[in-house]
Amino acid sequence: MCYINLAYSVIEFIHMPKINKDNVSEWVSYEGLENLKSAYSQGRGVIFITAHFGNWELMAYAQALMGYSSNIVIRPLDNIYLDKVVKRFRSGSGNKFIPKKKAAKGILRCLRKGQSVGILIDQNVSIGDRVFVDFFGTPASTITAPAIFAQRTNAAVIPAFIIRQDNGKHKVIYEPELKLIQTGDQKENIRQNMQQFTAQVEKYAAKYPQQWFWMHRRWKTRPEK
Repeated sequence: MCYINLAYSVIEFIHMPKINKDNVSEWVSYEGLENLKSAYSQGRGVIFITAHFGNWELMAYAQALMGYSSNIVIRPLDNIYLDKVVKRFRSGSGNKFIPKKKAAKGILRCLRKGQSVGILIDQNVSIGDRVFVDFFGTPASTITAPAIFAQRTNAAVIPAFIIRQDNGKHKVIYEPELKLIQTGDQKENIRQNMQQFTAQVEKYAAKYPQQWFWMHRRWKTRPEK
């Protein structure tokens, strides 16, 4: 079923340039908008944590049309010609992008300006800064950036997910801001906060398993010990 969701998402991605402020409600409805607005109103930056779930491209595109554009951390595609096309489609509603490689400065700059950054946290991390957290009962090598940047900037952390509905529309859910865990130990803070962030992905993947990107080898990297 996850392959079917992916196929629909590709088709919808091709049609995204047709979506605008006037017709976006025909595609997407919202739950928890008060959480989104509250996070922006504080002026301390917003970190959206999400996953390769539902049509995640449409979620970012539609949010920008509502006036809440984001800076999305992405990995450029290997094919430079396809990458140009995809970037043009993704930025059509006002979003900007931060290349995943050496993204730290760009993320910090945006958050300190009170802007928002979107980070997908559900992929295996084979090298670099990572932490192992529990995901469906198995240790999963996970990016540490959202926890680190949230602590350094005091940005609001908002889980956001898009659900494909039976009627063909989509519902975006903004969860309440996650309160950062403070233990007094920096490494433990990162581990525990990434655990609570990852628990949000697990909650949605368990409830809507056909909409998560199961094809990715999420548990590829194993703990050394």
